[in-house]
Amino acid sequence: MNTFMSMMEKSLCSEDNDFHPKYLKMWASNYAQQNDPTECKWFFDALEKKVKQYVQKHNIVLTPEDEQLLREPSFGMNLFTISFSEQEDDLTMWYGYGEDGDGVSLGFDFSELPNSPMAICISNKGIDKIPEADTKILYIKDKPLKCQYVKPDEDFLDDEIVKNTIECLTTVDKELKDLAQGMVCFNNAPLYKHYKYAQEKEYRIIKTGNNIKYQLIKNNTLRTYIEIKIAISCLKKIVVGPCKTYNSQKNADLISSYMATKGLNVEVVGSEIPYRRGL
Repeated sequence: MNTFMSMMEKSLCSEDNDFHPKYLKMWASNYAQQNDPTECKWFFDALEKKVKQYVQKHNIVLTPEDEQLLREPSFGMNLFTISFSEQEDDLTMWYGYGEDGDGVSLGFDFSELPNSPMAICISNKGIDKIPEADTKILYIKDKPLKCQYVKPDEDFLDDEIVKNTIECLTTVDKELKDLAQGMVCFNNAPLYKHYKYAQEKEYRIIKTGNNIKYQLIKNNTLRTYIEIKIAISCLKKIVVGPCKTYNSQKNADLISSYMATKGLNVEVVGSEIPYRRGL
């Protein structure tokens, strides 16, 4: 509830002094600081293995620099993700992410994301329209991608990913190799997860790091994140955790009235799970 209230209170209003929020500010977390310590690691390991098999079969010679880049593709790579789930009211998810039933679940419809605005570019080739660069705002092209759940010994990498990596290592200009290989990993690595997390049915928004911020968390550890603005029109539903629902049906009404003070008409319902913590 504290996180939800903070998100709402810090939601962004329009620039014409309208107090109604237009964007919800969310945090994207660094991939290396997720609760799964194998995050992205299996992708990197599998990619290195399959690339080495491919170059051996096709008599391709990689330089020591290429092999180093292949072994450490995450070097200098600022990958950040925001996680979503198909599970809007699941007891296991309440346990792990919803304050053991005291939190809320936020439901989004990402078809409501805006299209990227176009900027006018004047050059010696004439006038062109190009997408305006604003990495902080989420556009329709950034909609969540479905995670794939794999086992350590599973051959899960698509051949196209391997071929793209080979092309990056062998044909791209030396100065651009790390950037090109970074894009291969950026588009794929965060989508492969340990099969034991399959019940979460996760989707992810993947962003690269700009204006990285730091937060001090437990054990005096620093966590890095970036702020992303999601159009608040995407927020369609709020499910109140089973403990809040069990204790009082009024909690959903209170949240609904709070959202109305923000000028938002969002469906608010109580969890259908009969659950209370041990007495």
